[in-house]
Amino acid sequence: MVNIMYNDYLSGFGKLMKANKNARNNEKSYPNCWLNDKLCGSLNVSFASLSPFWQKVAGIFSLNGDEKKGFSQLDQYLETVKNYKGLYAEGTLYYGSVLKIAKDEQRALEMLNSRVKKETSPALAIYLTANVLSFNYHSDEALNYLNYFPQDKIEIPFSHFDYLYGKVKLNRLDIDSYKYLNKYLNSSKLKVYRHEITYKIAQYYLIQGKTDEYKRYTEKLKSLPKASIERDREALAESYIQYIPDLNLMKSRFLVQGGFYEMADSILVKTDVNLLKHQEQKDEFQFLKASISQSRNKTTDALNICDLLIRSGMNNKNRFPAETALLAGNICLHKKDLKRAEAYFNIALDMDGNDDVFTEVTHRRAKNQLGKIRKKQP
Repeated sequence: MVNIMYNDYLSGFGKLMKANKNARNNEKSYPNCWLNDKLCGSLNVSFASLSPFWQKVAGIFSLNGDEKKGFSQLDQYLETVKNYKGLYAEGTLYYGSVLKIAKDEQRALEMLNSRVKKETSPALAIYLTANVLSFNYHSDEALNYLNYFPQDKIEIPFSHFDYLYGKVKLNRLDIDSYKYLNKYLNSSKLKVYRHEITYKIAQYYLIQGKTDEYKRYTEKLKSLPKASIERDREALAESYIQYIPDLNLMKSRFLVQGGFYEMADSILVKTDVNLLKHQEQKDEFQFLKASISQSRNKTTDALNICDLLIRSGMNNKNRFPAETALLAGNICLHKKDLKRAEAYFNIALDMDGNDDVFTEVTHRRAKNQLGKIRKKQP
């Protein structure tokens, strides 16, 4: 399940097949066993959340997920064990993981943030909560959780701590973020996230004004084995741009990802969008401005920026017009304007960009949001 959560489908698929076989056999042999709801529920969501390619592969073996049924089973499990503190805590961890697999990070954040106490919770629960907080633009809160991670009590190497700690600190533009990113590269035996972290280090050096090191790490990234998971593929795709990224845009992007919107805006105001040489840079500038307006609850301003970029960028071959349509849809969904949200999500699906991993991820998130809307409609 963890392989699927982090998009490591090649390793995860075989394990899922074996786990599914054992879980279904147990379900038949012991139909009243509590664990069936937890295991089969998790598997139902996991199979439903596979990438389109792996869903086709699973279909060959008649392995199909049912997200709605899966969450219903997990709800039932939590209801069953609500008076058993240890089992309930474990069930919450499973539920949060499954929500992340289903790309429903906002719901995962609401569940984990309300139930995981950083002072007393198990290490994995603390880490997962920090991960979800980071994804939802709460880097300072994520760092706060990670500072409670009991490293001295972990009996096996856990390089993912350095992976997440370094990324969170880079979102803050902390100068010591390199220390943790580099530690992950040097200590982790995992084959995944090496492209992503190598490119993060390249970006770190560019922010520090060391363009030669940026170029060196970018070339190092291209020499790594083929990327298989989303984040590594994204890093590789970005590394192939034919120009040095704009420093203000890069800093602002990290700050927005970290939830530091005012700091990001203070940098963006120094940038004249008309002087940016590449269309992708101009589109990212508008996307970041829309994100900052949304953070200030200026939804009308944010949607106006989104509409402008969507109209002008429908055929632009980069990621940001589609991501902007997704952002606009989420703004409208939050306002409970379901009809308008649905229109924006469909626009995101109509945009192909460079037809790369960014398009794939944006389309999946748009489809997930459309699924939420359909559940709310009579």
